Amino acid sequence: MSYEIIVIGDNVDTQEYNNVVKEKNVSLISFNSKSSAMDAYEDIMNYQFKHSEEFLVLNNGLYNNFLIDNEDVKLGTKAPLYGKFLFSNTGCLLINYFENKINCFCSNLTIKFNDFSFDENILNVEFSRNDKFMLVNTENKTLIFDTSNGKIIRSGKYSKCKFDKNESKIYNFDDLNVYDMNYNIIEQHKYKEIASYKSQTFYFIDGKVQKIVYENDNFKNQKLQANVKRIKFLFSDKFGFVYITKKIKENYFYFIEIYQENNIFLINLNYELKDIKVSNDYILTYDISNKITFYKRKVSGFVKIKEICKNDMCIISQSKKVSCIYDYITENLEFYDDCVLRTIYMQRGCNNLAWSYSDLYLSAFSVSSGQIQIFNNNGKLIFKKIFNIFEDFLWRPFYKLEKELKRKISDYSMDEYEQHLNISSASTYNTVCFNSRMEKFSNKKTTISPAEIRTRIIGFKVQGDRHYTTRPYYVIVNMNIAYTFLLLYCYITIFLILNYINDAGNHNNLCT
Repeated sequence: MSYEIIVIGDNVDTQEYNNVVKEKNVSLISFNSKSSAMDAYEDIMNYQFKHSEEFLVLNNGLYNNFLIDNEDVKLGTKAPLYGKFLFSNTGCLLINYFENKINCFCSNLTIKFNDFSFDENILNVEFSRNDKFMLVNTENKTLIFDTSNGKIIRSGKYSKCKFDKNESKIYNFDDLNVYDMNYNIIEQHKYKEIASYKSQTFYFIDGKVQKIVYENDNFKNQKLQANVKRIKFLFSDKFGFVYITKKIKENYFYFIEIYQENNIFLINLNYELKDIKVSNDYILTYDISNKITFYKRKVSGFVKIKEICKNDMCIISQSKKVSCIYDYITENLEFYDDCVLRTIYMQRGCNNLAWSYSDLYLSAFSVSSGQIQIFNNNGKLIFKKIFNIFEDFLWRPFYKLEKELKRKISDYSMDEYEQHLNISSASTYNTVCFNSRMEKFSNKKTTISPAEIRTRIIGFKVQGDRHYTTRPYYVIVNMNIAYTFLLLYCYITIFLILNYINDAGNHNNLCT
């Protein structure tokens, strides 16, 4: 028997709800035992989205999970981990794969969500936009899973595949077919490349006629191309960027195109780029002449603001407004705010610069020395540590819960929640579980509204490309402690009364 958790939010897409719950009568999450379901329920409800960043460091076969609260960095969980690891797109799952095995962990990364074994070594693992589906490539096979229950949707020979942004289609780049999520052929496609970020998608058609198509939820923009040799897609929250290399006869030409709803901006480049970083307001480029160029968004498009010439290799990184450059010769880490140098730090043998998902923190790490430094977006050092056998570093995806969504969550109805539960095959268990938790709050005065308390137990929302949960389980924990002491007091009282009765009976027998 499996124990299922159905957690439905206020703004669940109607079509998705019908497909998942009403028609198929399945749960979002399923576990083998009631205890594991209860543990996972609390952990998942407790996980996202708290106001702290997290990052993982793999060191000497152990992962170290660190939490950042403002400028305070603390070590959270720590456990053995071998092989490669990555986070799912929402950050809810940590995937660890080694040789032919995959382990999926959730919550604070100690709860095993699922595991898989294959008869071949694993090459890579990818997720669809909202983590509904997982794609696994082994040496000779491509497999697609339903993430929630581990069911195999497709297993066949190795092929290059891509999920669409709505998680309703799969593009196969070998047979050029488009499949639904049951892997039935819908149509054929002619795309050589597809790149997606949130609601944005680029399609590149390569043939006699070359074309770039840029789509957002509300519009489509496209441009005919010619002589395209190489292409690279990048995204910010507002724009789509394309770095294009064209070959005309024996000459190469380089461009950056910036796509938005009604316009396409063009930047001509003099040299091939080694790297490019983008944001809503800035573009940072590093070319083969070792020149770094800053572009800033104006009304007319992105305008060149500043150039810096370097003597050797560099690493560049760009957040929303802060640029960071690492110079291998000087070993300086330079922070630029609005294209103006603000701060310089030292980092020996830096291998990578990576901004956190909130753009509040930057990591700089060196594989050879094992040194990791974390800076805030003001260029202030907040964490520095040397790991003896450093292997890898990852930021955990992080999203803030917006005020409007908090308001909507607080208005959620318990009756509506129970109505949803009654539709599922596991309704009895879930409803009893839910009501037992609610009873603990029924006669308890708190500073939290009943609707908000209900929400914090329900805790899960699906809207757009994000999964939202609310927190504080401390209320439940404190109340559980109170009930524990009350029960303990009752047991002790009953025990003393029984002993007293027993002693009185023995005394009467002796008198007789």
